[in-house]
Amino acid sequence: MKPYWGKPAVRNFREEDGNVGIIRSPVRAILLPDGRPGVVLLVLDLVRATLGGPRDVAAACIALPLNGLVGLVRNGRLRLPAQVRAAWDEYRKSDRPLRVDEVRAICAAVLPGSRLTHHPFRRYSIVWNNPFPARLRAGAYAGSGRGGRPMAATIDARMTAELDGEFVVFLIGMRVNRWWKPWKWLPVAAAMGRMIRETSTEPEIGFLGVESWFGRTTLMVQYWRSFAHLENYATDRARQHLPAWAAFNRAVRSNGDVGIWHETYRVAPGSYEVVYNNMPAFGLGKAGRLVPATGCRQTATGRLGLSDGGDAPVDEHGRVCG
Repeated sequence: MKPYWGKPAVRNFREEDGNVGIIRSPVRAILLPDGRPGVVLLVLDLVRATLGGPRDVAAACIALPLNGLVGLVRNGRLRLPAQVRAAWDEYRKSDRPLRVDEVRAICAAVLPGSRLTHHPFRRYSIVWNNPFPARLRAGAYAGSGRGGRPMAATIDARMTAELDGEFVVFLIGMRVNRWWKPWKWLPVAAAMGRMIRETSTEPEIGFLGVESWFGRTTLMVQYWRSFAHLENYATDRARQHLPAWAAFNRAVRSNGDVGIWHETYRVAPGSYEVVYNNMPAFGLGKAGRLVPATGCRQTATGRLGLSDGGDAPVDEHGRVCG
């Protein structure tokens, strides 16, 4: 693959095995957006210089003259070309390079097992071997209930769930619109991980449980004790959500790089019905309590209080009734 030394832009190479995008100056990345095992995500990006210790100071002293020398060799002059300076000015309007510690935190949250390397000339690289099975990321779920308890063993019976009083079902997620801009969508994903850890370990917040699906568009089905609990958490300055909301508006807003979405449903007592068969504790059954789907709970109309449960169109042996 040829290196691309052009102005800030994206070049796409379309081949049989997927797409490869290269971004070169001010940010470079090689991205293979594919769900197959063995596909590798490679990121090369700028890092914000920090002077946190002698090592940082020494690196800055070495990099400063070398940067000038490289610019002189490549451009024939020390000053950057006008179009490159204009591109940098545009970049700085909505972006800033991350510090190494910020990149490390993002990798730990959303790219487990990735390898982060800090390079000269204020660069870093990430190498991540995709551990998820082919094409299953969008359908495979990973759930955690209140307190982060592990999912229970399969229950080989028809079950339903109950939860006293009104509660809230909250759907939330994100969509990666531009895979070649990981510095935009990785912070959003990392923020969601922090929020789930916070809500799962503090019962007074009112969070009851979550089920998650991952893919280009992520989906989380959350259960909350009430809308007041959800709203209080979302607007609490001491919690993770409000700073993440503000950071998204500063970095992305409505520029199309990464989408976010949510839907909120207030569920009145007796206005819902669920059933699980040969399933572990899942969804509302994990957020509330599981009970056998027998008697008046045998059918959907029965679980909604609209019948005595004797109106099943198919019996337990698979025979069509009536």
